[in-house]
Amino acid sequence: MKVIDVHTHLMSEEWIGFMRMHGGDRFEVREIGGRRVIYAGGEDFVPLFPSMFDLRVRLEKMDESGTDVAFLSLTAPGVLWGDEDVSRRSSAIANDHLASVQDGRPERFRWLASLPMHHPALAVQELRRCHVNGASGVIMFANVEGRPLTDPSFATVWGEIERLDLPVLLHPTLPPGAKDAHMHDYHLIAVVGFMFDSTVALARMILDGFFDRYPKLKLIVPHSGGTLPFIAHRLDHAHATIPECRKSIQRAPSSYFANVYFDDANSTSESVGMCANLAGEARILHGSDYPFLQFSNSMKWMDGLSPEKRGAFLGGNAAQVFRARLDAS
Repeated sequence: MKVIDVHTHLMSEEWIGFMRMHGGDRFEVREIGGRRVIYAGGEDFVPLFPSMFDLRVRLEKMDESGTDVAFLSLTAPGVLWGDEDVSRRSSAIANDHLASVQDGRPERFRWLASLPMHHPALAVQELRRCHVNGASGVIMFANVEGRPLTDPSFATVWGEIERLDLPVLLHPTLPPGAKDAHMHDYHLIAVVGFMFDSTVALARMILDGFFDRYPKLKLIVPHSGGTLPFIAHRLDHAHATIPECRKSIQRAPSSYFANVYFDDANSTSESVGMCANLAGEARILHGSDYPFLQFSNSMKWMDGLSPEKRGAFLGGNAAQVFRARLDAS
């Protein structure tokens, strides 16, 4: 059984150079203490590790951990910045780079397209272009400049994603409240805020009837679903007692977990177990979040599992989700 990692990040120096030139006041790249960091609104946001750019080191780490295939994507903030011209160019630079990596080593890499969702018509164009160029799926950030993913303006993008049968990795970015001063203490945006961002996005999708509108969509929520599996019972209670929470859906919110896949990035057996109890073991995929976490360390929670479960979580389930694109190798 192949080990398939659905959640790793890679970018090019060309794309970073483009952000330096066109990120404006919203996003900028600074060099602090010998390391590069993406700053958001003047605050430390995403560190740029050298291994985020180094394909040779990545392959060495994959070999050491026994990872056969890694899915590549940008990390936050993705391409959710700039006017239409800047966004078109930024998306093309990022996506064409990942496509070239896959083309060079198709037995080891697949890639997820980044879409300029703040320009929905452009996002549909880029989605179609990336699909033709071999994208295996899409990385979608949990909010679009503060707008929820259920915003009606994004419906055409979601409809096209579903039509093309491209799985979506729902990745956190700057969460609601990120501009508040207290969120910048202790790196709370990364430590807690990212999980909150995923939780709010998925909860809203469920309560808004998103999965009834797009029943065939394959959505992957990393980090064991943020905190939502832990509080799933609260959604069910709200659905039963608050009229607004049942105006768009007829059945219990927790039943919609069966529409979602979860990856195990930075997870424990307990948190993954919650996801499996809610969604089923076939809905657990493996993701390391490399280079923020290491390939080998991300598998340690599976120690003690049966060979059958370990094989399913490490690659068997992902092979089913991405079968069309993996078979293309």
